Amino acid sequence: MIAFAFLIIHLARKRKALYVCLLVAAIMVYIVIRGLLRLPFYSAHSVGQLAQEIIEDVLSASLVPFLIGAFGFLWYRFFYAALRALFVRLKKGVVVVLAQAFMAFVCALIIVQCAIGVGSLLWEHITLISQYRKEMDRSVVSNTQQDVNVIVVLVDALRADHLGCYGYGRPVSPSLDAFAQEGVRFERCYAQASWTSPSVASLLTSLYPSMHNVSYFHGLPHEAITLAELLQKQGFVTYCYLANPAIRSIYNFNQGFDFFDDYLMRASASRAVFRSLPKVFRMVARILGVRGTKWEDNDSASIANKRIFSWLETHKDQNFFMYLHYMDPHSPYAAPYPYNMMFYSLKEKEIAQSVARYDSEIRFFDDCFKEFLEKLKVLGIYEKTIIIFVSDHGEAFLEHGQREHGNTVYEEEVWVPLMVKYNNRAAQGKVIAAPVRLIDVMPTIVDLLGVKTSNAMEGRSLVPFLQGEKTGVPAPDVFIEKTLELGASVSSGMIEEGKWKYIVSKLPVAGKSGEQEKEELFDLSLDPQELKNLAAEKPERLRHMRQSVRRYQEYCGQKAMKPHVVGKHFEAMEQLQSLGYL
Repeated sequence: MIAFAFLIIHLARKRKALYVCLLVAAIMVYIVIRGLLRLPFYSAHSVGQLAQEIIEDVLSASLVPFLIGAFGFLWYRFFYAALRALFVRLKKGVVVVLAQAFMAFVCALIIVQCAIGVGSLLWEHITLISQYRKEMDRSVVSNTQQDVNVIVVLVDALRADHLGCYGYGRPVSPSLDAFAQEGVRFERCYAQASWTSPSVASLLTSLYPSMHNVSYFHGLPHEAITLAELLQKQGFVTYCYLANPAIRSIYNFNQGFDFFDDYLMRASASRAVFRSLPKVFRMVARILGVRGTKWEDNDSASIANKRIFSWLETHKDQNFFMYLHYMDPHSPYAAPYPYNMMFYSLKEKEIAQSVARYDSEIRFFDDCFKEFLEKLKVLGIYEKTIIIFVSDHGEAFLEHGQREHGNTVYEEEVWVPLMVKYNNRAAQGKVIAAPVRLIDVMPTIVDLLGVKTSNAMEGRSLVPFLQGEKTGVPAPDVFIEKTLELGASVSSGMIEEGKWKYIVSKLPVAGKSGEQEKEELFDLSLDPQELKNLAAEKPERLRHMRQSVRRYQEYCGQKAMKPHVVGKHFEAMEQLQSLGYL
């Protein structure tokens, strides 16, 4: 983008208005071509939406050259004066020649950059479209006697207590609240990890994080049997859409899926060439208060729906299992207009503004979720579809000094929503207060479908809860882990009897090698925000839960699997870094 700035400055100084207009037109044409190349990924009903997105991209991007041109001439004068100051003994004509030579060099760089960028863009899109169509247009027919579909909808980084049905004050989730009334809502569901990769791995395998050992550089073990593999063997067509690079196919999360759409996460040379463009466009759009472009908006729920709807239209007559991984409201919090203005106020403090942007993302997803449910109804498959709505972890806003997730195992990072809609009208609107876990989702689906399996699962079926058969049964112990290979701390958590929560964290000692342990004990029934540490007041309870966590760690160690080694994949590391993981 700096090279473009130099070129526009040079043309403006020479009063080459025609060439400035041609350059701006070239940028506009590039944006339109890039938009049209997305056409094959859209279903027929959403072409109008694509045209709207292209127009928005053009309007937003057109602001950049004019702003650069407005301030560029002054910058050029400064550059010229600097040359004169450095080479005072040179004649004026020599300085002008040097300046023009530099501009010529910059122009050459621009031409090379554009040639490489546009060429690679066209080639990659042609190749990608071919791969995508070849993958998605394959004919796969279900072979199961059960006329039922299963859909797991996971919304990344969604806190349970930021939904209306869980008591939140802001009107962020009308569609989700209505959906909760159509099925069973679990009041206290806990993720087994506070960040995506290990949490989703536990969801799809019903194994604890210390068993599958999924992390930044280690993917899902080949020996781990996923829910998709299990249902694929039962004759279901299996499909996955994801927008989080942490669970791409390179991490082996495609196990058992007939269709695995991670194409928006694929590497791109043209993206590297034009890397600076989206940053500048978003900065300008933010300054002027207009909607940002979609150059890197690959995690949008609306984009996800277009791709998912296209697949549904083709496979609506099959019996299928879908795992849908939406990214909104994962950071960065950037909901489109008008959602981004719903709860935002400049008068609020910075952290309150972050919460407002986060809530705006939830509100945006809520409407997209409504569209998804309506699509199922239009296709005539809503009634025969089991829908499980869940999140992989929560999000922190300085409740315990941390932001986002993957840092602790406090409630704000591990308490997630769980709702189940299935064909039992008697269960509609039911709320289960007993604590449950993400590892319970897989055995629940297996039980609902009546699938017989010898596959070892650490979770337990929630069907008795759904059918109202469990009363007075002790709540299971909930174990939670926080392990980051690149971090300096490791935390383990345990919830017992649905109220006592124990956390042990290994923290680095400042200025020394080694670690020190910090133990915390909370009574969630009296202190849901985990503010009062009862470790000193309840030594017996502390000792008992400490021993339970150690037994859990030993148990996981005995069943630990050899992970799939990914290593430091450059593109994956860059994508994870953009999401704040590294």
